[in-house]
Parts: sequence; structure tokens; C-alpha cells
Amino acid sequence: MDFSIEMLLNALNPLIAMYGGKFGFLAQAVSIVGTLRLFIKPVMGVVDTYVMSTEKKEDDEKWAKIKEGKTFQMVVYFLDWFASIKIKK
Repeated sequence: MDFSIEMLLNALNPLIAMYGGKFGFLAQAVSIVGTLRLFIKPVMGVVDTYVMSTEKKEDDEKWAKIKEGKTFQMVVYFLDWFASIKIKK
């Protein structure tokens, strides 16, 4: 039996159509979570790396203060709870 991507897509097509039509909110939620995971973790990693690599220590202190703030902690909690995005502390 020859297995191909086309066979797999043909087998999954009814399932994808059902989730897209009857449960459209689920497809939308998965898309939103996937997009958040795709962008937020790398962006936070780049920001963290950039701040730590600069010679000035003032920006390190500001970034640490932001990360310790209540607003940032609430955003991190929200992202972890609803999108399963673990941001490095």
C-alpha cells in the first residue's frame, strides 16, 4: 500500500470540514493559539537576549523591573493559561 500526503489529506478532509463548519469557533481558537505561540515566544526571546547583551546595565534593571511588575505577570499568566505559552522568567 502506497501512503501519500494526498491520501492523508483526503482522509482528514471531512474532519477538517466539520471543525471548520459546525465548530468554527474551535478552528478559530486553535488558529489564534497557534499564531500567539508562533510569534510571542521568539519575540520575547529576542527582546530578552538583546537587553542582556547590551553593555548598559540600566536597561537590564528596567527589563527586570518590567518583568517583576503586576501587569507583566498578569499577561504571562493569561498567555500560559489560555495559550499554553511559557515565557522564560
